[in-house]
Amino acid sequence: MLAKLALRNVRRQLGNYLIYFITVSFTVALMFAVNGIIFENNLTTRAETSAEIKSTLIFATVAVAVIVAFILGYATSYMLKLRKREFGTYLTLGMTRKNILSLFIWETLLLFVVSLAVGFALGLAFYQGVTAVVVNLMDVEFVLSAYPLKGALLTVGLVALIFLLSSLTSAMYLMRVKIHDLIYGGVKSKKKVRFPVAWLIAAIVALATVVVGVVMFYKGLKGGMDGSMSYAAWLVFVSIVLVAVGVVVFHIGLAKSAVNLLLRWKRFKSIGANTFTLRKLSEKLNTNAVASGVLAFLLAFAVIGSNVSFVMQISNEAFVDQYYPYDISVLSRADDKDAIPRDEAERAIEKYSPIKSREYFDVYTDNRRYLVDHVDTSAPRDLCDEYLTESDFNRIYGPIGFKPIELDGGFVMLSNIESLKGDFTSAKLDLCGRTLDFKGWYDCPEVGYDFIAAVVPDDAVCGMDVYYTGAAYMLENARYDAMSLHDDLLRSYTIYFDDGTSYEVMLCEHSIREYARLSRNSVSAVFIVAALYVAVTFVFMVMALLALKTLSDSGDDKRRFDTIYRLGASRKDRNGALFGQTFSFFFMPFILPLLLSIPAGFICSSLMTMMGLTAMAGKAAAASAVIAVVVTAIYALYFMSTYLILKRNVIKRS
Repeated sequence: MLAKLALRNVRRQLGNYLIYFITVSFTVALMFAVNGIIFENNLTTRAETSAEIKSTLIFATVAVAVIVAFILGYATSYMLKLRKREFGTYLTLGMTRKNILSLFIWETLLLFVVSLAVGFALGLAFYQGVTAVVVNLMDVEFVLSAYPLKGALLTVGLVALIFLLSSLTSAMYLMRVKIHDLIYGGVKSKKKVRFPVAWLIAAIVALATVVVGVVMFYKGLKGGMDGSMSYAAWLVFVSIVLVAVGVVVFHIGLAKSAVNLLLRWKRFKSIGANTFTLRKLSEKLNTNAVASGVLAFLLAFAVIGSNVSFVMQISNEAFVDQYYPYDISVLSRADDKDAIPRDEAERAIEKYSPIKSREYFDVYTDNRRYLVDHVDTSAPRDLCDEYLTESDFNRIYGPIGFKPIELDGGFVMLSNIESLKGDFTSAKLDLCGRTLDFKGWYDCPEVGYDFIAAVVPDDAVCGMDVYYTGAAYMLENARYDAMSLHDDLLRSYTIYFDDGTSYEVMLCEHSIREYARLSRNSVSAVFIVAALYVAVTFVFMVMALLALKTLSDSGDDKRRFDTIYRLGASRKDRNGALFGQTFSFFFMPFILPLLLSIPAGFICSSLMTMMGLTAMAGKAAAASAVIAVVVTAIYALYFMSTYLILKRNVIKRS
């Protein structure tokens, strides 16, 4: 009996449940797609960090499921609000609370089953799309694949968790609510906001806090990258807390002040139906001020997370181009008897790609630490000064685009780490009876040196020991099985500790460009998919909550708009009042998150510039703009859907 009644109610309430149903279906589809990626063997076996991929995505999808469950539980309360009178009537006619609860759970279960089925159908298409994105990011071959069973089971389990947690919220409400509140719950005592000017000041202070937090975040990241701050991590953490608190408090203060202050503006109130709109909006914003702040924080998280994920994707190729200019390079300690011999390593390389060109060179040392101690006195004690000859430098770095060095009787320092570029203005080198003056720093990748090195005239290394032997290779093939080559070039390496103990690790001394690219792509693919998954889900949840909050007051809105209709308000005025009321309520949590996309784009561009990826900085700003446009489009879609449903239910046709 209850099942039939639940089915009838779902059919009758389909219009009111439509936004809820669409949101749950899309959330399940995204969850279905991401869970499929977790257990897609062809991808995880190609990734260098397959274990990390699985654990990171599982954590993300479980965390999102828990958050979605509580948000949907909160949203369910607004659907209950639409049907208070109906449930009150059921109780008056003799149904027990247990019957009411069972009826609502049956209805919710029906919605979840249908949403699960639709979500799975959409998820199959989403799965292939997400797979294509991940494959593109990891740069592996895309093959249409069957959906893994483990992914489906995980999705069903998480959807069941969402259903149970969201149903618990409804159960707690229905077991406590009084019949009088159900039947007369629409009649509410309206509380006037006290001290709106104080709330406005609080909003301004909160906005200033957000600005300070953004500046601190930028300085913390910058300090961490160039090594100028020992407390950079703490600065970043504090800045995130400040931004989070500032966003929430700003929207609470704005909700409790802006409309109430407009109500004091007599000229503005007298225009059209502004007074009517502002009074309803004041009541609505005051009641939902805290929720508005929390929703704004979720949107801000979605916007910033999306920006960071896109910047990771943009910067990968540029990073590899800058720091791995040769296809393969190697530096081996001259006294390391366990290093893989050069001819053996070249035979291993040529199993995967012919070698197009090769350069051999030596790095020398005089067994002193004058240069090392000049930049970092805490450097490991086994590090000695490194010297690269002028001719070797020009021969190694010339083919990869660096201008030839002309020393003119001096020396040049090499490093690609900004924090190691100490003040060598007064530094002088006494080598082979010659005194060399410092000519400046040269920023170049670590192909012909390790840590830092000095480029000196060829005759200045006379009598020095060979510290490293090096080689740099260009290959015929740009793409090959670099993971297997990396495994072939692994060797055991023993680390000795001061207490006499030792630890053996597997080490690959060869810097393999293709391996670095695939490794970075596999890591960034996980982060990008997880960040976009969380961001899109949060956006959908926020939109659904705002829509359901608005629709839950449709009964009260209908009575109010019927009243002004009898008082002579035209259909145009009523439509305008409803549009303004709905738009303002939707727009309020959207203000700051949208504006935060501007500093987010600036910070991402600046970080790429600091990493030496100046050419990519513009793309980071463009990605930020695209994210803002996409979020705005989703926002507009939900707003227009909500407004059209309200217009149909609230405005009399006349």
